[in-house]
Amino acid sequence: MGGPMMHVERQRWSRSVWVVLSLLATLGGPRAWAFSTGITSNNFLPTASQGCNNCHSGGTAPTVMLSGPTSVAPNSTNTYTLQINNPPAQLFGGLNVSAPDGTFAAGGADTHTLLNFSSSRLELTHTAPKAAVSGVTTFSFQWTAPASFTSVTLTGWGNAVNLSGDPSGDKAASNTLTVFSNAPTDTPTVTPTATPTATATPPMHDSVVLPVLPINVAIPKSLAPPPKVVKVHVKVRNADAASETLGDPIQLMAESVDCPLGVTVGTPNFAPMNMPPSDTVQVPGGKTKTATTLVTIHAADFVTFNHKAPNRCTLRFTATTQVGGNSDPTANNIVTAELNVIDKTDPESASAPPPHETVAKSIAPLTVTVAKTAASPVIKFVHPVVINADILPTPDAGDAIGLTVDPFAVGCPWLSVGTIDIDKPTPGDQSTVTVKGGKSATAKVQVLVFPGAVVTTNPKSPARCTTTIHATGPTDPDPESSNNATTLTVDVVDKHDVP
Repeated sequence: MGGPMMHVERQRWSRSVWVVLSLLATLGGPRAWAFSTGITSNNFLPTASQGCNNCHSGGTAPTVMLSGPTSVAPNSTNTYTLQINNPPAQLFGGLNVSAPDGTFAAGGADTHTLLNFSSSRLELTHTAPKAAVSGVTTFSFQWTAPASFTSVTLTGWGNAVNLSGDPSGDKAASNTLTVFSNAPTDTPTVTPTATPTATATPPMHDSVVLPVLPINVAIPKSLAPPPKVVKVHVKVRNADAASETLGDPIQLMAESVDCPLGVTVGTPNFAPMNMPPSDTVQVPGGKTKTATTLVTIHAADFVTFNHKAPNRCTLRFTATTQVGGNSDPTANNIVTAELNVIDKTDPESASAPPPHETVAKSIAPLTVTVAKTAASPVIKFVHPVVINADILPTPDAGDAIGLTVDPFAVGCPWLSVGTIDIDKPTPGDQSTVTVKGGKSATAKVQVLVFPGAVVTTNPKSPARCTTTIHATGPTDPDPESSNNATTLTVDVVDKHDVP
């Protein structure tokens, strides 16, 4: 597999098709700039095995996940997803998909802007860079299987780039996914009649990171406060069948998405006390294990506007099943958590004269279970809180604060945002309320789940989506813009789909 061409062996009973999926950087120096609107795998030179890293270097390698159906019918068209977990400074990506057989097309909920073309192989590539959402860049595409095949191996190159116009500061990584034909095959026997047998589907291993509550930290007022060490407990689950008693080794990674450089995010540890630390644990099917991650914060890391307005950043946790060739079939192996810091060593700032300081309080995740009997949309409510942080020199007489909720992330057609009511005494639904300085107001926001659209693989593996809730005051952006928005994570288990 070292060169851009590929040899396909055809035998009487089987036929192997190798599919190379390569995700490329979108910008860089003169060479990378030339590929900003797409690239063929023939350009993976001088070393094909290095992929995008032939041109791009110096950045942090991302985690790349390739997912989609692993057992398909000949001539069927199926949607696949390539996901890049971007390092904090590399929040853009691009796409190249190639194969010696079958047909590619743009498609799926995260198709972005893709272009079909032919070189020595049929290929699909991006026509423009794509930005990450909550630290993740997602592409979807469609592949139509050949009329006759045994297996197809998809190899995904994910290149996380910084869009600086230079190939430095970027880095690529790869992952694989094998797709098998589910067409019956004839097995030769000593009898005149062949016995058809279905091709076995390889086992899929599904890891889940359970949602993490917001993390609130207060640094006490002191001339020389010691570092603040916070324990963050994160649960991982093996969503495979309970019959998998031995279980799978699951590794948990923790990282900062946008926290100050002085913040140290430790390696998650599953080991009990007095044992060597380990970020990997054996988890039986259907069971859950808990890791502890130490996050170290110094007073100099954060500058707080006042004790009503925290400085906010985001942590990310990713679980990976450590089984050769495994690709997690769902996107619930990644979760983010908001870190809110009040540093009382900082002098409190005044909001008068303006600007005004407005806060959207970090919101807890929502979990929804759809009953088998549910036919119409299931309605749940979340309760975002907005705060008027204008407390100096005297509490503000009152500011109008508006609440808005973005549509759910692309790829979540089964979730929708309904009514917003933030002014409870007033009849009807309002998205704006007047809040006095130092006070808060709680909204009631409708979340609708559509049972016919959501697909849950099993009760232990929820479908996951996110949206962003914004608070807007008289000044936008205000002095501490990091706390103007909060991310809502919604997990859904639809019992229509599971036993």
